[in-house]
Amino acid sequence: MENKVEIKDELMLSHNKICDWIKNKPSRAVRSSEPHGRNAVRRLKKLVKNILLNIPEDLKERFSCHISTGKSNLPTVLWVSLTPKGASVYNSMSVTACFSFEATGSVLGVMDAVTLPQRWLPTVPRKNDSMSFINLNKSGAKYLYNDMYFNPKEFYVDRFSSADFIGHIVESCEILSAEVEKRKPKTTFD
Repeated sequence: MENKVEIKDELMLSHNKICDWIKNKPSRAVRSSEPHGRNAVRRLKKLVKNILLNIPEDLKERFSCHISTGKSNLPTVLWVSLTPKGASVYNSMSVTACFSFEATGSVLGVMDAVTLPQRWLPTVPRKNDSMSFINLNKSGAKYLYNDMYFNPKEFYVDRFSSADFIGHIVESCEILSAEVEKRKPKTTFD
């Protein structure tokens, strides 16, 4: 039991270290191949490792993990995603945690691909109408993420809960699995 608590603390640390990196990143574009960029990629991979240590085995068998590295520069909004095996973050729905460019935390849930015009699930508009809003949209950014989630849940650095984070991943993976299953072509055999 104590070992699971340590792992969950590692999950919180890895989540918050990504936010710490964002807070201290240079104001210029960061190449994923430079030392500072490699540090961000390491932190994203560490979060993936901690997610995989904490999700049920059946989800590990059905989903693949992906991280944001950009083509040459890291994106404005760093993210970690789970997609059904064989699917890509860029052309399908995913369970994604996007990190605020303001380093306040992340938003997690089922998300449509921002690169495609169609929407598979109704998304929840997230409005910046409170002081504690995790903003994912940076002005001038190529992609906007605030309103791309079906079931968004915010995870703040100062009150992060590993159990809630993993619980929301599991719940979101089940929602996504059900949606994918509904969309599979029906076959009949005579």
